[in-house]
Amino acid sequence: MKKSTLAIAVFCLYASILSSQTSNYFKPVAEGTISLRNGVMTRSYFPEKYQVFQLDYESAKNVLNAAPWEFTQAAREQKCLLSIPLADG
Repeated sequence: MKKSTLAIAVFCLYASILSSQTSNYFKPVAEGTISLRNGVMTRSYFPEKYQVFQLDYESAKNVLNAAPWEFTQAAREQKCLLSIPLADG
């Protein structure tokens, strides 16, 4: 009984870790909600077709801070994926 309870607990923990790593940290927003600070940021590229997204900075930062260091054994065993939206969707 204890082994099955432990196995279920480990599975739930593993599933929650996987689901948190595949979260979408970008959400589509209207272009008018994004403001460029005058003098600091200028827009020099105007594509014909595009979509504007906003990054959930705190969630992305937490996932990246918990990610293993590159070239370590932990990095070979555990992957950290942060999907970035592309222009074509």
